[in-house]
Amino acid sequence: MARLRKVAAEQTDDGDLWKQIVPPTNTGLDRIAKDLEAGRTFVALRALAIFRVNLMGYAFAAAHLDIAKDDMKGFDTQRQRMDGELRHLEEKYRAGQWGNQPAAVRATAEASWGMARPLYDGSRDYAAATSTKYGLFYLGQARAAADFALFCRALRFEGSAGQIAVRSFAVDTDALDVKVETAYQSPLSIERHSDFIGINAWIKRATELDQWRLHYGALYAYLEGVRSFGDLQTTVPKKEELPAIEQAHAALAKQFAAAGRDQSIAQMYLELAARELERAQAGEEASGRAARVLVERVVPAYAAALERAAAVPAATPNQKVVTVTLVRWPFT
Repeated sequence: MARLRKVAAEQTDDGDLWKQIVPPTNTGLDRIAKDLEAGRTFVALRALAIFRVNLMGYAFAAAHLDIAKDDMKGFDTQRQRMDGELRHLEEKYRAGQWGNQPAAVRATAEASWGMARPLYDGSRDYAAATSTKYGLFYLGQARAAADFALFCRALRFEGSAGQIAVRSFAVDTDALDVKVETAYQSPLSIERHSDFIGINAWIKRATELDQWRLHYGALYAYLEGVRSFGDLQTTVPKKEELPAIEQAHAALAKQFAAAGRDQSIAQMYLELAARELERAQAGEEASGRAARVLVERVVPAYAAALERAAAVPAATPNQKVVTVTLVRWPFT
């Protein structure tokens, strides 16, 4: 936290990108500090993943202002260097092992890890389409995403609970995709177009993570898609409706506390719901909707996805998997 505050303080205002990254990061770090003070560790880690990746991406771009906005040769030199750095981080990640870290930590790490190469891969096209500054921002984000995953793996926790059954969540993600596609109708599709883009981005991430067998990360991305889609469809609760949401929250917290397994992913979203309920009671309407979505949609979706995953037999270590890709030529 102290290091990130220092990095943020060192950045100078260069226009729109600074405004998009640095002030929100400072606000986010203040919120993370409050979450940690309140014991909402997993919520703090979830937010840290977002703000750290964005800030370090900006810092990387700012450190290479000597590259002109249309100097693709200079950009390619930095991109090649970053490829080497990412390869080194990838070797470290593959060589490591997960210990007793809670599922929420691993899920956050895998979701971050899954961003690294796609950000790197997209950096050159983005640089060519806009300017090298934005391509460099992507490169910095790629390194920060990989580094954050290694940071999560290095975290140590006392004790350990029974592991949850984690398999492919493709069925759940595909079902969400169908719901989103059905809901994409005018006027909502026009009025909330940017929100639909965000939802589909989470669905895409969940699908890719599942294909890479990063199933904890896939579950996290799927639930974030459920949360984002829920925000689109859920109304703001009236003041008199908040007690019922609080009661449902308490019942879920009690249910998962008695489960006897690692339910830290559910705990993360229940912690987030508790924070939003506090804000809703203070008069923040958007927080009331966020809490309702988490309690009525996200946590139940988590439970349902795990129930389906538990019914799928685990693959044996020596099982060979063959991926078949069907290609259909146009007009045939």
